[in-house]
Amino acid sequence: MQTYYISKYYKLPLKNNVILFESKHGADLAGNIFRLTEYVSKNFRNEYIMYLTCRPDKKQHIKTLLKNYSIDYYRTPKNRKEEVYVVFDTYSKYISREFATKERAMKDREVLSTRCYLCGNPAKKKLRWFSGGSRLYYSVSCCEEHGYLKGKIRLKKAENGKVFAVKTLKLVSSEEAEGIRERKEHIKEKRKKKALQE
Repeated sequence: MQTYYISKYYKLPLKNNVILFESKHGADLAGNIFRLTEYVSKNFRNEYIMYLTCRPDKKQHIKTLLKNYSIDYYRTPKNRKEEVYVVFDTYSKYISREFATKERAMKDREVLSTRCYLCGNPAKKKLRWFSGGSRLYYSVSCCEEHGYLKGKIRLKKAENGKVFAVKTLKLVSSEEAEGIRERKEHIKEKRKKKALQE
């Protein structure tokens, strides 16, 4: 098999816009190769054609990895250019740069934005961001083309004490959107009762 590749390598002309990725002889998609495929597809989608080798018995495993991979927060984005935006099959995830305080994070335009992850158009806010806990916020927006979007922002602490936001947007039914509105009202009532008791 190796001699086949070598013969093709020496005889076929190179195509400048094609990249072939291989990880662990086609058995897995991990580490540097995964990050390279992610980087090229995010930043050079229209410039390169990417191929990924995989063994026939690992094809489904690699497809699953490409659809549902996790993002490590160990090294948080330090500036806007390093921020992460990923679209999965059923939701999108955005990881912001670091902010000095949670108040500053919750004033940032990109953190608060609610663009539809399917078409990229701004979704009209039906329910503005509200606190669902000390570091958790929710919203409901509506895309004219795709319907209701549930937004969730989770504020996390970086190792240096600063704060960064992890925002997810997901399409939901009108019933689920109504459930979020009811949750907001419930939290509002709870806070009123607590304020009266003090």
